[in-house]
Amino acid sequence: AESGWFDIDDKKGDFIQNAQYSSGSTRAIADTIHYDGEKDLIILSSDKKTSQYISETDTVVAKKINYNKKLEYYRLTDSVYYKSAENEVVGEYVEYNKKTEKFKTIGRATVSDPPLIITADSLD
Repeated sequence: AESGWFDIDDKKGDFIQNAQYSSGSTRAIADTIHYDGEKDLIILSSDKKTSQYISETDTVVAKKINYNKKLEYYRLTDSVYYKSAENEVVGEYVEYNKKTEKFKTIGRATVSDPPLIITADSLD
């Protein structure tokens, strides 16, 4: 990152302009990365390009990625691509609960959950 801050005691920080994070098999790339360790929340956002969050189990690409690690819940906005070992989704707005393996989409989206492939204007 070209600028930002991190409070070690509160486990909170913002990393701005070309922000990158890497730990083990997890990588994150975005214009801005916001981290709140107390809430176990990661927010990646990018204006012109897409943000990326890649872990051992997930590949996520979107302009804005909001991931609550504790709840295992993604909220993804604009140019969304999500892939896990079990399923894949492409759309404009996607919420995904990893614990229940349920998707919610707004706007045209395609969900691949083999053997099913579903394309719809919204899914809940």
